[in-house]
Amino acid sequence: TRKLPRHDGAAFRAVTERIEADLARFDGDERVRAIHQTVETGLALLHDASNQLMASLAEAPRDALAGATPYLQLAGRVYIGWMWLRAAGDAGEDPIGDEYRVLARFYAEQIMADSHALLARALTGAEAIDALSAEQIARV
Repeated sequence: TRKLPRHDGAAFRAVTERIEADLARFDGDERVRAIHQTVETGLALLHDASNQLMASLAEAPRDALAGATPYLQLAGRVYIGWMWLRAAGDAGEDPIGDEYRVLARFYAEQIMADSHALLARALTGAEAIDALSAEQIARV
């Protein structure tokens, strides 16, 4: 999270441009529809989170940093979903390709399903964390 603004977000943009290119490449491919849709949605959520956290880093850095873990979890979901999109889309029409597509669909429907919740957690801020005492944190 704290590294997002480096070089005006160039590293993040470079990765998202590659994901967008693969989304365009597999657009309309019914074999990978489920993973395509969830990666597309997840990437939009990741863009939203990134933009809001970059703005928050300048104005309220503690709030931005409090969302680092769910932000990185969201990014991981999207990046792994992207990997499954590529693997399933490029796989052949054979049993191994069929298996990749089944696994990609599982990932889309079961693992990426919490992407909206991760976005919400990433943008919640530090207020709830700051309200806890050291003793309360130790008991959690």
